[in-house]
Amino acid sequence: MPVSQNAYICKFNPKTVKALFLSALLTLTFQGLRAQQAQPDVDHRIRDHYSEEQIAQLDELTIAQLNFVFRHSYVLVTEKPCAECPAVDLENFDPYSFDRDLNFRKRIYLSNPGIPIDLLSEKELDAELTRIKNEFQSTH
Repeated sequence: MPVSQNAYICKFNPKTVKALFLSALLTLTFQGLRAQQAQPDVDHRIRDHYSEEQIAQLDELTIAQLNFVFRHSYVLVTEKPCAECPAVDLENFDPYSFDRDLNFRKRIYLSNPGIPIDLLSEKELDAELTRIKNEFQSTH
């Protein structure tokens, strides 16, 4: 049986070509979604202090540190229940509005009577921001 000149050319079934195209498209879509998810989220309170242009110029480390300041640089003190105290909205609490003490936690009240909030001292905050920086350096 003679071999034709085109015997080495692979002929694709149209369904196979369509399946390969869809696979490539899905792969690119998932990679795009993964890249978007890799960008750190920015706490909404940061937007009260920085413009969108400034935020766009922040690197991942700075965003992580700012997120820590707005989300974790204070402690809601719940040791003594206060039935008449209004609830504290920590989601909208702005720690930038208060000065911190250098060596000691500063206790603040958002209402009177109120549930106390302890702001980390400047030294505690510096230690946490350094810890975040070291974690970033070890993973990136």
